[in-house]
Amino acid sequence: MARTFPVHTPIAMLTLTALVALQPGCFPRDDGGIEDDGPATDAPSQAAFVAALPDADRMQVNLPTGLPASYTGDLGDTSDYYLFTHDVTDDINHFVGEVLDTIGDIVSYDGDWIGPYTVAWGPLEYHALDPVLTYFVMTWNEDDSYTWYLYEFPRHGDPEVDGVVEAAGEIAPGANASESSGGFYIDYTLRQQMDPTREVSGQVYVEYLLEPGVGAVEAWFDDIVAYPGDDPTDAYYAYATVVGGAGAMLFGFVADLNGNGTDEVMAVHSRWQADGAGRADSTVTEGDLGETQAHVSECWDDLFLTVYHADDAGWEPVIGDEADCAFNPGEHPDLSAVEL
Repeated sequence: MARTFPVHTPIAMLTLTALVALQPGCFPRDDGGIEDDGPATDAPSQAAFVAALPDADRMQVNLPTGLPASYTGDLGDTSDYYLFTHDVTDDINHFVGEVLDTIGDIVSYDGDWIGPYTVAWGPLEYHALDPVLTYFVMTWNEDDSYTWYLYEFPRHGDPEVDGVVEAAGEIAPGANASESSGGFYIDYTLRQQMDPTREVSGQVYVEYLLEPGVGAVEAWFDDIVAYPGDDPTDAYYAYATVVGGAGAMLFGFVADLNGNGTDEVMAVHSRWQADGAGRADSTVTEGDLGETQAHVSECWDDLFLTVYHADDAGWEPVIGDEADCAFNPGEHPDLSAVEL
Protein backbone atom coordinates (compact mmCIF):
# COMPACT_ATOMS: atom_id res chain seq x y z
CA MET A 1 0.00 0.00 0.00
CA ALA A 2 1.22 3.48 -0.78
CA ARG A 3 1.38 5.89 2.12
CA THR A 4 2.46 9.49 2.24
CA PHE A 5 3.69 11.24 5.34
CA PRO A 6 2.72 14.86 6.07
CA VAL A 7 5.27 17.56 5.40
CA HIS A 8 5.88 20.06 8.18
CA THR A 9 9.00 21.91 7.01
CA PRO A 10 8.90 25.24 5.12
CA ILE A 11 10.20 23.98 1.79
CA ALA A 12 8.02 24.78 -1.21
CA MET A 13 6.87 21.75 -3.22
CA LEU A 14 8.17 21.59 -6.78
CA THR A 15 6.53 19.80 -9.69
CA LEU A 16 9.66 17.93 -10.66
CA THR A 17 7.93 15.26 -12.71
CA ALA A 18 6.98 17.96 -15.21
CA LEU A 19 10.62 18.84 -15.81
CA VAL A 20 11.40 16.00 -18.15
CA ALA A 21 9.95 12.82 -19.56
CA LEU A 22 12.35 10.08 -18.53
CA GLN A 23 12.38 8.43 -21.95
CA PRO A 24 15.21 7.23 -24.19
CA GLY A 25 16.28 9.66 -26.87
CA CYS A 26 15.51 12.86 -24.98
CA PHE A 27 18.86 14.63 -24.81
CA PRO A 28 17.93 18.10 -23.51
CA ARG A 29 19.00 21.08 -25.58
CA ASP A 30 18.33 24.78 -25.54
CA ASP A 31 15.98 25.96 -28.28
CA GLY A 32 18.99 27.61 -29.88
CA GLY A 33 20.43 24.19 -30.71
CA ILE A 34 23.93 22.77 -30.61
CA GLU A 35 25.20 25.18 -33.27
CA ASP A 36 24.98 28.29 -31.08
CA ASP A 37 28.15 30.34 -31.01
CA GLY A 38 28.10 31.03 -27.29
CA PRO A 39 26.15 32.57 -24.44
CA ALA A 40 23.73 35.45 -24.68
CA THR A 41 25.04 38.77 -23.40
CA ASP A 42 22.82 38.57 -20.31
CA ALA A 43 23.56 34.92 -19.51
CA PRO A 44 25.24 34.16 -16.15
CA SER A 45 28.83 32.94 -16.20
CA GLN A 46 29.55 29.24 -15.99
CA ALA A 47 30.88 29.90 -12.49
CA ALA A 48 27.45 31.26 -11.51
CA PHE A 49 25.80 28.13 -12.94
CA VAL A 50 28.04 25.91 -10.81
CA ALA A 51 27.64 28.05 -7.67
CA ALA A 52 23.86 27.64 -7.82
CA LEU A 53 24.04 23.84 -7.68
CA PRO A 54 23.46 21.91 -4.46
CA ASP A 55 26.59 20.00 -3.54
CA ALA A 56 26.89 16.76 -1.63
CA ASP A 57 28.81 18.25 1.31
CA ARG A 58 26.09 20.80 2.06
CA MET A 59 23.36 18.15 1.84
CA GLN A 60 25.01 15.63 4.18
CA VAL A 61 23.49 14.64 7.51
CA ASN A 62 26.24 15.42 10.02
CA LEU A 63 25.29 12.87 12.67
CA PRO A 64 28.26 12.31 15.00
CA THR A 65 29.39 8.69 14.68
CA GLY A 66 31.46 6.28 16.73
CA LEU A 67 32.24 2.61 16.33
CA PRO A 68 29.23 0.81 17.85
CA ALA A 69 29.82 -2.87 18.50
CA SER A 70 26.38 -4.42 18.06
CA TYR A 71 22.65 -3.95 18.42
CA THR A 72 21.86 -4.64 22.07
CA GLY A 73 19.36 -2.60 24.08
CA ASP A 74 20.36 -2.68 27.74
CA LEU A 75 21.28 0.26 29.91
CA GLY A 76 24.88 1.22 29.20
CA ASP A 77 25.02 -0.70 25.91
CA THR A 78 25.12 0.95 22.50
CA SER A 79 21.71 2.47 21.81
CA ASP A 80 19.61 0.64 19.22
CA TYR A 81 17.94 3.90 18.25
CA TYR A 82 21.28 5.62 17.81
CA LEU A 83 22.31 2.77 15.51
CA PHE A 84 19.02 3.07 13.62
CA THR A 85 19.52 6.83 13.26
CA HIS A 86 23.12 6.27 12.16
CA ASP A 87 22.14 3.67 9.53
CA VAL A 88 19.28 5.74 8.12
CA THR A 89 21.33 8.92 7.85
CA ASP A 90 24.19 6.97 6.27
CA ASP A 91 21.84 5.56 3.63
CA ILE A 92 20.28 8.98 3.00
CA ASN A 93 23.70 10.52 2.51
CA HIS A 94 24.43 7.84 -0.07
CA PHE A 95 21.12 8.17 -1.93
CA VAL A 96 21.34 11.95 -2.13
CA GLY A 97 25.11 12.28 -2.41
CA GLU A 98 25.94 9.80 -5.17
CA VAL A 99 24.35 11.76 -7.99
CA LEU A 100 25.43 15.12 -6.56
CA ASP A 101 29.02 13.85 -6.36
CA THR A 102 28.81 12.84 -10.02
CA ILE A 103 27.52 16.30 -10.92
CA GLY A 104 30.27 17.93 -8.85
CA ASP A 105 32.91 15.91 -10.69
CA ILE A 106 31.62 16.75 -14.14
CA VAL A 107 31.16 20.50 -13.56
CA SER A 108 34.72 20.78 -12.27
CA TYR A 109 35.66 20.88 -15.97
CA ASP A 110 34.77 23.61 -18.45
CA GLY A 111 31.40 23.21 -20.09
CA ASP A 112 30.26 24.02 -23.63
CA TRP A 113 27.53 26.52 -24.44
CA ILE A 114 24.94 24.61 -26.49
CA GLY A 115 22.48 27.48 -26.49
CA PRO A 116 22.34 31.13 -25.42
CA TYR A 117 21.39 30.11 -21.84
CA THR A 118 22.37 26.44 -21.69
CA VAL A 119 25.67 24.78 -20.76
CA ALA A 120 26.56 21.11 -21.25
CA TRP A 121 29.37 19.30 -19.49
CA GLY A 122 30.73 15.96 -20.65
CA PRO A 123 30.81 13.30 -21.62
CA LEU A 124 32.35 12.23 -18.34
CA GLU A 125 34.27 8.96 -18.46
CA TYR A 126 35.88 7.76 -15.25
CA HIS A 127 37.87 4.78 -16.58
CA ALA A 128 37.89 2.06 -19.22
CA LEU A 129 35.50 -0.23 -17.32
CA ASP A 130 32.65 2.29 -17.08
CA PRO A 131 29.77 1.06 -19.27
CA VAL A 132 28.21 4.52 -19.70
CA LEU A 133 29.15 8.08 -20.58
CA THR A 134 27.60 11.00 -18.71
CA TYR A 135 26.44 14.46 -19.73
CA PHE A 136 25.18 17.18 -17.42
CA VAL A 137 23.05 19.96 -18.93
CA MET A 138 21.92 23.12 -17.15
CA THR A 139 19.74 26.01 -18.32
CA TRP A 140 19.28 29.48 -16.85
CA ASN A 141 15.68 30.69 -17.11
CA GLU A 142 14.25 34.16 -17.53
CA ASP A 143 13.06 34.31 -13.90
CA ASP A 144 16.64 33.63 -12.67
CA SER A 145 15.87 30.00 -11.86
CA TYR A 146 17.77 27.03 -13.29
CA THR A 147 16.80 23.60 -14.54
CA TRP A 148 19.25 20.73 -14.91
CA TYR A 149 19.45 17.19 -16.25
CA LEU A 150 21.85 14.29 -15.75
CA TYR A 151 21.99 12.22 -18.90
CA GLU A 152 23.76 8.89 -19.64
CA PHE A 153 24.16 6.73 -22.68
CA PRO A 154 25.97 3.41 -23.31
CA ARG A 155 29.66 3.69 -24.09
CA HIS A 156 29.18 2.33 -27.61
CA GLY A 157 25.64 3.60 -28.08
CA ASP A 158 24.07 6.54 -29.85
CA PRO A 159 23.29 9.33 -27.36
CA GLU A 160 20.31 10.46 -29.45
CA VAL A 161 18.75 6.97 -29.48
CA ASP A 162 20.06 5.05 -26.48
CA GLY A 163 20.45 7.74 -23.86
CA VAL A 164 18.21 8.47 -20.87
CA VAL A 165 17.74 11.34 -18.45
CA GLU A 166 18.25 9.74 -15.03
CA ALA A 167 17.95 12.82 -12.84
CA ALA A 168 16.38 16.24 -13.22
CA GLY A 169 16.33 19.25 -10.96
CA GLU A 170 15.04 22.76 -10.51
CA ILE A 171 16.80 25.57 -8.61
CA ALA A 172 14.77 28.50 -7.31
CA PRO A 173 15.62 32.06 -8.42
CA GLY A 174 18.46 33.84 -6.67
CA ALA A 175 20.58 30.81 -5.85
CA ASN A 176 24.26 31.29 -5.13
CA ALA A 177 27.11 29.51 -3.36
CA SER A 178 25.81 30.34 0.13
CA GLU A 179 22.02 30.25 -0.28
CA SER A 180 19.86 28.10 -2.52
CA SER A 181 16.67 26.09 -2.60
CA GLY A 182 15.10 23.72 -5.05
CA GLY A 183 14.47 20.07 -5.71
CA PHE A 184 15.42 17.13 -7.86
CA TYR A 185 14.31 13.67 -8.94
CA ILE A 186 16.55 10.62 -9.33
CA ASP A 187 15.50 7.41 -11.06
CA TYR A 188 17.86 4.86 -9.56
CA THR A 189 16.18 2.03 -11.47
CA LEU A 190 17.20 3.66 -14.75
CA ARG A 191 20.71 4.19 -13.40
CA GLN A 192 20.91 0.51 -12.50
CA GLN A 193 19.65 -0.52 -15.92
CA MET A 194 22.31 1.61 -17.56
CA ASP A 195 25.09 0.31 -15.28
CA PRO A 196 24.46 -3.13 -13.71
CA THR A 197 27.28 -2.63 -11.19
CA ARG A 198 25.00 -0.20 -9.31
CA GLU A 199 22.98 -1.72 -6.48
CA VAL A 200 20.30 0.85 -5.65
CA SER A 201 16.95 0.88 -7.46
CA GLY A 202 13.77 2.89 -7.04
CA GLN A 203 13.00 6.61 -7.24
CA VAL A 204 13.95 9.48 -4.96
CA TYR A 205 12.43 12.98 -4.81
CA VAL A 206 14.39 15.59 -2.86
CA GLU A 207 13.65 19.17 -1.80
CA TYR A 208 16.17 21.35 0.00
CA LEU A 209 16.74 24.72 1.59
CA LEU A 210 20.37 25.75 2.20
CA GLU A 211 21.31 28.91 4.07
CA PRO A 212 24.50 29.98 5.85
CA GLY A 213 24.91 27.67 8.82
CA VAL A 214 21.61 25.83 8.29
CA GLY A 215 20.41 23.11 5.97
CA ALA A 216 17.00 21.43 5.61
CA VAL A 217 16.16 18.54 3.31
CA GLU A 218 13.08 16.44 2.61
CA ALA A 219 13.14 13.23 0.57
CA TRP A 220 10.46 10.83 -0.64
CA PHE A 221 11.39 7.27 -1.60
CA ASP A 222 9.33 5.08 -3.95
CA ASP A 223 10.11 1.34 -4.16
CA ILE A 224 13.66 1.99 -2.98
CA VAL A 225 15.97 -1.04 -2.70
CA ALA A 226 19.26 -0.16 -1.07
CA TYR A 227 20.87 -3.60 -1.42
CA PRO A 228 20.04 -6.49 -3.79
CA GLY A 229 17.58 -8.87 -2.20
CA ASP A 230 15.94 -6.27 0.04
CA ASP A 231 12.20 -5.67 -0.25
CA PRO A 232 11.19 -2.39 -1.95
CA THR A 233 10.36 0.32 0.58
CA ASP A 234 8.35 3.53 0.47
CA ALA A 235 9.59 6.11 2.93
CA TYR A 236 9.66 9.78 3.86
CA TYR A 237 12.70 11.47 5.37
CA ALA A 238 13.34 14.99 6.59
CA TYR A 239 16.28 16.45 8.45
CA ALA A 240 17.77 19.72 9.55
CA THR A 241 21.37 20.43 10.54
CA VAL A 242 23.25 23.44 11.82
CA VAL A 243 26.90 24.40 11.88
CA GLY A 244 28.54 22.69 14.84
CA GLY A 245 27.04 19.26 14.29
CA ALA A 246 23.65 19.36 16.01
CA GLY A 247 20.68 18.11 14.03
CA ALA A 248 17.33 16.38 13.83
CA MET A 249 15.62 13.91 11.52
CA LEU A 250 12.16 12.52 10.88
CA PHE A 251 11.98 9.17 9.09
CA GLY A 252 8.70 7.44 8.24
CA PHE A 253 8.39 4.10 6.50
CA VAL A 254 6.25 1.01 5.93
CA ALA A 255 7.73 -2.39 6.82
CA ASP A 256 6.96 -5.77 8.37
CA LEU A 257 8.66 -5.01 11.68
CA ASN A 258 8.21 -8.40 13.34
CA GLY A 259 8.37 -10.62 10.24
CA ASN A 260 4.86 -12.04 10.48
CA GLY A 261 3.70 -10.94 7.02
CA THR A 262 1.80 -7.76 7.90
CA ASP A 263 3.10 -4.23 7.43
CA GLU A 264 3.38 -1.69 10.20
CA VAL A 265 3.73 2.06 9.74
CA MET A 266 6.54 3.60 11.79
CA ALA A 267 7.97 7.08 12.15
CA VAL A 268 11.08 8.00 14.13
CA HIS A 269 12.01 11.50 15.26
CA SER A 270 15.67 11.72 16.30
CA ARG A 271 17.54 14.72 17.70
CA TRP A 272 21.20 15.00 18.58
CA GLN A 273 23.63 17.50 20.03
CA ALA A 274 27.01 18.39 18.56
CA ASP A 275 28.74 15.97 20.95
CA GLY A 276 26.57 13.08 19.70
CA ALA A 277 24.22 12.72 22.68
CA GLY A 278 20.66 12.36 21.46
CA ARG A 279 17.12 11.13 21.74
CA ALA A 280 14.74 9.23 19.44
CA ASP A 281 10.96 9.09 19.82
CA SER A 282 8.95 6.75 17.59
CA THR A 283 5.32 6.03 16.79
CA VAL A 284 4.16 2.66 15.41
CA THR A 285 0.72 1.66 14.15
CA GLU A 286 -1.17 -0.77 11.86
CA GLY A 287 -0.10 -4.37 11.33
CA ASP A 288 -0.48 -6.28 14.58
CA LEU A 289 -1.40 -3.06 16.36
CA GLY A 290 -4.45 -2.35 14.20
CA GLU A 291 -5.55 1.23 14.79
CA THR A 292 -3.68 1.45 18.10
CA GLN A 293 -0.55 3.56 18.28
CA ALA A 294 2.48 2.59 20.32
CA HIS A 295 5.18 5.04 21.35
CA VAL A 296 8.82 4.34 22.15
CA SER A 297 11.52 6.66 23.48
CA GLU A 298 15.23 6.01 23.80
CA CYS A 299 18.12 8.29 24.77
CA TRP A 300 21.88 7.91 24.43
CA ASP A 301 24.88 9.76 25.78
CA ASP A 302 27.91 11.18 23.95
CA LEU A 303 29.40 7.67 23.80
CA PHE A 304 26.17 6.48 22.09
CA LEU A 305 25.29 4.32 25.13
CA THR A 306 21.67 3.91 26.20
CA VAL A 307 20.69 6.01 29.23
CA TYR A 308 16.91 5.66 28.96
CA HIS A 309 14.33 3.46 27.20
CA ALA A 310 10.56 3.29 27.59
CA ASP A 311 7.44 2.36 25.63
CA ASP A 312 3.72 2.63 26.35
CA ALA A 313 2.85 -0.77 24.88
CA GLY A 314 4.39 -2.90 27.62
CA TRP A 315 6.94 -4.43 25.26
CA GLU A 316 9.96 -3.80 27.50
CA PRO A 317 10.49 -2.59 31.07
CA VAL A 318 11.56 1.01 31.53
CA ILE A 319 15.32 1.33 31.91
CA GLY A 320 17.30 4.35 33.06
CA ASP A 321 16.09 7.81 33.99
CA GLU A 322 14.50 10.22 31.50
CA ALA A 323 16.19 13.07 33.34
CA ASP A 324 19.46 11.85 31.79
CA CYS A 325 18.21 12.44 28.25
CA ALA A 326 19.87 15.13 26.12
CA PHE A 327 16.38 16.39 25.15
CA ASN A 328 13.19 16.63 27.19
CA PRO A 329 10.33 16.21 26.80
CA GLY A 330 9.82 13.55 24.15
CA GLU A 331 8.36 14.47 20.76
CA HIS A 332 6.66 11.48 19.17
CA PRO A 333 5.71 11.82 15.48
CA ASP A 334 2.02 12.34 14.75
CA LEU A 335 0.75 9.78 12.22
CA SER A 336 -2.86 10.96 12.20
CA ALA A 337 -2.43 12.53 8.76
CA VAL A 338 -0.91 9.44 7.12
CA GLU A 339 -2.81 8.57 3.92
CA LEU A 340 -3.31 4.88 3.15
